Amino acid sequence: MRIRTFIKPNLLRKRTFYISILLRKRSFFKLNLPQIRTFCMFFSILPNLAKSLNICYYSAMFNIAIIEDMAIQRELIDKYIQEWSASTKSINKTYSFSSAEQFLFEHEDYPEINLLLLDIEMLRLSGVDLAKKIRKTDEKISIIFITANPDYMQDGFDVEAFNYLLKPIKKEKLFECLTKLAKRIKQHTRKSIVLSVDGEKIKIYQDEIISVESISHDLKITTAKQVLKTRMTLSQIEEELDADHFIKTHRAFIVNLSKIKQIQKSLATMENSEEIPISKREYKTVNEKFIKLFTTAES
Repeated sequence: MRIRTFIKPNLLRKRTFYISILLRKRSFFKLNLPQIRTFCMFFSILPNLAKSLNICYYSAMFNIAIIEDMAIQRELIDKYIQEWSASTKSINKTYSFSSAEQFLFEHEDYPEINLLLLDIEMLRLSGVDLAKKIRKTDEKISIIFITANPDYMQDGFDVEAFNYLLKPIKKEKLFECLTKLAKRIKQHTRKSIVLSVDGEKIKIYQDEIISVESISHDLKITTAKQVLKTRMTLSQIEEELDADHFIKTHRAFIVNLSKIKQIQKSLATMENSEEIPISKREYKTVNEKFIKLFTTAES
């Protein structure tokens, strides 16, 4: 299946450096659909392009340590993870360890690991004891225990285990567990944006932004704590902001929908009492997205 006429250049972000180069050489259009899916996911070029290809994916990428003393179980878990990755069109790496001691000795070489699939009953150091040691230095890593004995499930509260899988592991249960964890990570990840302000790079969280105003060639970005000025266009920052929470109300303004206190026909009153103009052209879209956001939040 070729997609020579399926992708349009205006769907590509300006920050998509690799795609832009390929597009100019026209080799991009020679890729088939599965190849483009893989390419896009690998370089995290997802928002508009992924939607245009109807790609369903979880943005949370797992680097999974499988810590299990039985080789056949490690291989089976790894096989299931690859199948889950294919079904969700996500990229997940696995690292196998045959004992808790091996993981303790080597884990500093793998700082990217963010999920442990951890067998509880192992020789010498148990999975629970390993989890306690890991928690002393890493509070964020997710832990899923694997056990043949339900009596051990109580031990997970001390290390904030995300879930348990009982042996023999069922593929459907592992899929369900990984899917829930991916969704939770996505929901709790605060998106940020890096701005150049007075020659310095400043990172701010998107949920702190109230409004963005275009003034000549600069942007005025208002948060609850500060007002920042950066050399950037409105269209450039619009590409960086979360489209589910930010919307253009006027040719010179973008607002954070969650910071709107009241909407009228021609303006939006923000939580800091700032009044942002809404053009006639944009009013319907702004109002619909505002209602949808809060209806979804309440349900």
